[in-house]
Amino acid sequence: MDALTFLTGLWLVLSPFLLDHGGTGPGFNAFWNDGLTGAALLLLGATSLVDPSARRTWSPFRLPLGAWLISAPAVLEYDIGTAPQVTTSDLIAGSVVLALWLFSNHATSTVRRGSGREDQ
Repeated sequence: MDALTFLTGLWLVLSPFLLDHGGTGPGFNAFWNDGLTGAALLLLGATSLVDPSARRTWSPFRLPLGAWLISAPAVLEYDIGTAPQVTTSDLIAGSVVLALWLFSNHATSTVRRGSGREDQ
């Protein structure tokens, strides 16, 4: 899970150099969005890989980062029409991050419920 977060962040950091981000507009566009969001995911994944106990602290940040990646093409006004590869990349990356968040929450709640039953 942490490795996938790290790899998703790495992809986002590299994507401005591999995909055509030129059609995503001036100012804070997909180039900066993918770089900064990718750096945050890299940090989150790396921190959790190095110190697994930090996973519980940093895992909740997957929700806003994933949701942002999915909504960024609409909010920053680059979409399928102007930047199809970038939009698709962000939607897939956001979906992966949200799936990891869901999986992390499910695993955490299962462990909590399991440990609660053992105490009874």
